[in-house]
Amino acid sequence: MTDFAAAAETFIREHHVWAGVLVGLLTFAESLAFVSFFVPATAILIAAGGLVGAGMVPLLDLVVGGVAGCLVGDTVSYWLGRRLGPHADRVWPFRTRPEMLAKGNAFFARHGWWGVFAGRFFGPLRAVVPLSAGIMGMRHGLFQGVSFGSALLFVPAMLAPGAVVAKGAEHADSWTALPALTILGTPILIGGYFLAKKMRARTGG
Repeated sequence: MTDFAAAAETFIREHHVWAGVLVGLLTFAESLAFVSFFVPATAILIAAGGLVGAGMVPLLDLVVGGVAGCLVGDTVSYWLGRRLGPHADRVWPFRTRPEMLAKGNAFFARHGWWGVFAGRFFGPLRAVVPLSAGIMGMRHGLFQGVSFGSALLFVPAMLAPGAVVAKGAEHADSWTALPALTILGTPILIGGYFLAKKMRARTGG
């Protein structure tokens, strides 16, 4: 995982034009049911934020790519859930982790669309809640709206910490949007994490 994250950061650093595409592919993979367990997209987003803070990579490219990847990944997971329905736990790889699918279903059943939103900020839930939303018949339009809203907050929030750390005096004027991203993004990330954790605890996960 560490080697993969380091390689991805190096690629983004050396191929700026592809930065948004790579981030999009990573967030897509991390948003797919269960695949996210094997993709360190969160760590790479934080590292990519450092490149943004250093003025090496455009913020907009990463945000657009990251949000698009989240949306596509969520949508694939949602429709997979709609197609498999309550029998999803009989299909590989879901039958190998039935407890995770059960927790995702219980979390969504208890919290509904708020669960889809909050699950974005908690890794184990991010992997299964969109699938659960599809299994349990959440309206597609509502799902897409919640997915977009959570992704639009999640991606900048993950970029913010790395950007803050990386920004030094010599880059003080290279990205004037950094203070706003920090002020808005960090509380959203922290709040979203603890909201998801609290909701998960109430569900018994």
